[in-house]
Amino acid sequence: ATFFPGRAATIFYRPPPARPTSGLQKLKDALIGPADVEIGKLGILHPDVLAKFEIGYPCSALEFTLEPFKKGMPAMWTNDEP
Repeated sequence: ATFFPGRAATIFYRPPPARPTSGLQKLKDALIGPADVEIGKLGILHPDVLAKFEIGYPCSALEFTLEPFKKGMPAMWTNDEP
């Protein structure tokens, strides 16, 4: 395992709703929903990982992707042709 058990989290992106929602619906939506997109993970590195890379102190790591946000990026910031 990369992360210390119980000391890691998954990062989700929730696109804004197409239309306004009620307070009750917002509470229901607080849980992971079908529209949520997993974009990364973060957590405290497992002691075995620290030892393998000869890191002598506890540390955390974060990894995430920006792909879900790519459609909003100007073409000059991507490798895509206009």
